[in-house]
Amino acid sequence: MKKIQSIICFFLVALLLAGCANPTPNNSAQTKEKKVEIEENKAKTQPTAADSMKKGGFVGTNITPEGVEQILIVDSLSDGTLLMYAQNLDKKYVSHDNGENWESTDTSGLPFDLDNYDKTGIHIAIAPNGSAYSCLQNYSSFDKKQDVFTIKKVAGDGTVSEISIKELNQWQKEGKGPQITYMGAINANTLHLKGVYWQSEGVQIDINSVYNTEDGEKLYDISSDELYSGKWTFDEKSIYHLADDENGPVIESYGIADGKTNQETSLKAYFNSNSKDVITKGENSEFYSLGKRGIYKLSAETGEVTQLAKVSNLVLADPKYMPKDAVALSDTEFIVSFYADNGNELWKFKYDENYVVEEDKNLTVWALRENRALQQMASSYLKEHPDMNISIDYGFAYDEQMTAAQKDDYIKNINTQILSGADADILVLDSLPAKQYAKQGILADLSDKIDTSDFWANFAEQLKINDKLFYAPVGFTLPIIQVR
Repeated sequence: MKKIQSIICFFLVALLLAGCANPTPNNSAQTKEKKVEIEENKAKTQPTAADSMKKGGFVGTNITPEGVEQILIVDSLSDGTLLMYAQNLDKKYVSHDNGENWESTDTSGLPFDLDNYDKTGIHIAIAPNGSAYSCLQNYSSFDKKQDVFTIKKVAGDGTVSEISIKELNQWQKEGKGPQITYMGAINANTLHLKGVYWQSEGVQIDINSVYNTEDGEKLYDISSDELYSGKWTFDEKSIYHLADDENGPVIESYGIADGKTNQETSLKAYFNSNSKDVITKGENSEFYSLGKRGIYKLSAETGEVTQLAKVSNLVLADPKYMPKDAVALSDTEFIVSFYADNGNELWKFKYDENYVVEEDKNLTVWALRENRALQQMASSYLKEHPDMNISIDYGFAYDEQMTAAQKDDYIKNINTQILSGADADILVLDSLPAKQYAKQGILADLSDKIDTSDFWANFAEQLKINDKLFYAPVGFTLPIIQVR
């Protein structure tokens, strides 16, 4: 009960006392069989956990170099060196020891004169050899079909050269844009560009092509039915697209040499490609996704989705932090840059097998949909209680489309686990049969733990079942009919 009391002020939701409030069946063999069956069913819809990381946990460290307030981009080079540029490319930072120490060099800054433009958009990409490409667009003149569009290359020695992409330059001369939304430097002389140009008034054409930056010629187009969804990354062999189609999440693989589809792999666990997570390349057709739901490894070969970490104890879960770029040093070590309240920050997340959270200091929360308010409460609580750990398991991301069938399947899965005595401490009851849980003795009585004196009128009384309070709302809405 001590653990429950310590979190009541942060979570005004129902407490699920698995194993305490729920009677334990007499037949232990039968119980074990049920739990195995439940875990197998859950594995079909939820990512599997990494076996090698079931002990210990990830620990975060702020490694932002002194004096850095704005981070433009961070990436890894082919030799393992980490390269980071500060805002406006006016300072370059290099690390040869996985971000432990950084060497800084003043640079000439962005190779553009921004004073002539009202509103600009800049994309930056770092090639494996350390060359940096920067793309400038002037959005303010776009409505007049006179978009400013320039790509320049900053070599490792600081030499600046202008890149002429013939196809894009022609569209610009014709007043058709273009507008670039993604730029990736596959190698020193090859760019992957994604965006649109305007064929005629109100008619836009997709751009998803790879270009040779030495002669400006297009090497090939990439054909994807899900151009506007998901995220892109690449390795030395393939370009990968994490997207959603009518059957769920897929990974599309395209050969680096010709852009032809090598493989389309359906993920074996649901994974929302449109979330605010960032992805970064790995090895052997694998890449990683990092965000508020956790750190995951995805395989383009097999479709396996492996959860490497739950991140409630890390700034990855803090709503005030939004991941910007990520670099995977290995399965157990990641570098992530963030948008934060006071500028940008650079963090390292490293697996520590000796990281231990005592059983009575580990809280598990279940919720149907990702909840930012819940994340904020958890982050605030953990700042005051750093010895605690909170694991929040969501069925669906907050920006994820959820069909009625998917929702029903998740609720059935949750019901099965709850009724079999699954280990969870806190349950967000949205769309779940709260009264049924209370009547079956699954929920704890909160009557003497939640102060209801500030509730409206008899609101608290309406929530009680047999004069006991088992749950409390974090908010409610009132239907209103407005007549003029």
